[in-house]
Amino acid sequence: MPFRNNIYINKYSSRDWDIMAKAYELAIQHIGKKPSVQRERLARCIMSFFDRGVHCTSTLSSLAMSREMSLIDGARARDVSTDSDEIATRDGFYFNEATGEWKDLTIS
Repeated sequence: MPFRNNIYINKYSSRDWDIMAKAYELAIQHIGKKPSVQRERLARCIMSFFDRGVHCTSTLSSLAMSREMSLIDGARARDVSTDSDEIATRDGFYFNEATGEWKDLTIS
């Protein structure tokens, strides 16, 4: 995963990281090298779904790929640059500093 920085040091076990890393690698493998894919946003999405209880690698990968491609398609439809995390913020994806979790308002 593109970031394993200190803010998550005690939040996830090594097994959790392994599950999320495999999901991330699987998602990248399926998406390919599309220039509009935001790798860090994809990783945050995987973390968000993991935090909501999805711990199956293939399901995490599939949900994150779907979310990322939806953000890209939405940005194209609105003629907005896909190079900015502004897309994710407008579409309800943000980091809650109080809880230390990524939140996605489009899923419950």
